[in-house]
Amino acid sequence: MSTTKSKVPVILSVWRQCFQVLMEMLTDRAWTNIQTSSNIETLHLQYCNAKSLVILLASASRPISNDSLCRFCTNECKLSIFVCLAGNFTSPALQHIETLRHNVGHVLVLFQDKVTATLRDDFFKLQKYELELKHFYQLYVNVSKHRLVPAHHCLSAAEESEIIARYRCTKDKFPAIFVTDPVVRYYNFPVGSLLEIQRPMLYYRHVVLAPAKTNYEKFFCD
Repeated sequence: MSTTKSKVPVILSVWRQCFQVLMEMLTDRAWTNIQTSSNIETLHLQYCNAKSLVILLASASRPISNDSLCRFCTNECKLSIFVCLAGNFTSPALQHIETLRHNVGHVLVLFQDKVTATLRDDFFKLQKYELELKHFYQLYVNVSKHRLVPAHHCLSAAEESEIIARYRCTKDKFPAIFVTDPVVRYYNFPVGSLLEIQRPMLYYRHVVLAPAKTNYEKFFCD
């Protein structure tokens, strides 16, 4: 007798907690005009019962500043957040998202199990928009509010130049922090950026790609 693995839906209490952390994360990333497509309970019902591949959870926008130029947007940055209804995030689900995003330059997808191998192989080849993937477990708690996590600030181009001149070195000489670090993931700090970490003294870290195995396994398969 064969058995098939089926998705166990995220329960409503966990859904609410993830939703709250998601809203806090968007606010911390300076996204504004955050609008949800429906209330929390209705969205949870759609997640549990809908037959589509994805549902639109929320949308947001923010102005483009000189310090954070976006190659995917023109006048303002627009974000769409989708929830993958199946346990796995698949290529057909991504194709469905592409038909729904309507000139949105940033897409965030929540999934419950894993990213399929076919989609994983093409993930870093995307050039049309920024795609960020988050497992539900990454929203169980707000890591930025933990008492042991210091404040992290991504330096602007002008601030970077000042710090590099002060220490008379190049950016790659600063200690590294992996892009898979929970706080880096929370803020979605880009690879190559320089972070200021506010401990009793100020520390600086250069965001770099993790080793291949760590980046592949942690980011996609946890």
